[in-house]
Amino acid sequence: MEKAVEIDEILQQAEDELYDASVLLGSKKPSLNMAFYHLEQFVEKIVSAAYAQMFMDGDNLKPCAKLGRILEKFPEIAQAAAEVETLLSYGTPSKNGKTDLQPEKVIKSVIDLREFFYGRLQREAPPLELKIPQEDASRDFPETGDKDRGDDRNPRPQQYVKNYYFCAQCGVKVPLTKQTYRGTTCPFCNRQLVLKHG
Repeated sequence: MEKAVEIDEILQQAEDELYDASVLLGSKKPSLNMAFYHLEQFVEKIVSAAYAQMFMDGDNLKPCAKLGRILEKFPEIAQAAAEVETLLSYGTPSKNGKTDLQPEKVIKSVIDLREFFYGRLQREAPPLELKIPQEDASRDFPETGDKDRGDDRNPRPQQYVKNYYFCAQCGVKVPLTKQTYRGTTCPFCNRQLVLKHG
């Protein structure tokens, strides 16, 4: 694949992540952790795109290492990079015990880096609207994703799998899928599993 096409594809994926973050931040009850996750994915992808254009090697480097090499070449983005490095290091911050991220600083840094990288990549950045959440924004993961994103019409079901196979001996449950619809055996005791409903 031609490098320019590959970079364009990565940028499109990055913008999709940024859009998801903006939807979460703009909802009635924003979930910061999920927004941080999508912002981290955006940074990963845009750093990868910029790295692919600036350097010929290091495709197997982690995003933090790629950002480090870019910083060696462009120290002027060090302040913005410092804020997003936490995202790159921790992924979903609260899952890893990192709960002191300041949304305003993270979002400003993401916007600054986006502007810088699009300039370096000689591409025009699509329009962007990232809202900084209010004080009462939730740092918890949404219980029912669609509802917490402002969509009350289709709350997610609490239990996805209604039919499953069950082993009375081991207590193993195996979901009914295309692969198991004709029956299956227990992976532990090799007995035939019984189909259960609900």
